[in-house]
Amino acid sequence: MTTALAIGQVALSAQRNLHQIAAYERSLRQRGAPVAAAALSPYRAVERARLDVCAEHLAALQPANDLAFEQNPEHA
Repeated sequence: MTTALAIGQVALSAQRNLHQIAAYERSLRQRGAPVAAAALSPYRAVERARLDVCAEHLAALQPANDLAFEQNPEHA
C-alpha cells in the first residue's frame, strides 16, 4: 500500500465519522437534547484534527517519496 493510499483511507474514515457525528448531533438537537449534542464536540474535534493531519501529510508528499509517482525509465 502506498503512503498516499494509506493517508487517503484515514482521511475517508475521519470524514465518514464526522458525517455520523453531525447526523447524531442533529438528531439530539431535534429531540431537545442540546447538552448531549454539545458533548459530541470533543469527538468532532478529534476527527477534524485527523483530517487536518491527513491534509498536511498529503501536501508534504513529494513525487519521489511515493511509489505511485515513480516514473518508468523507458518513458521518462
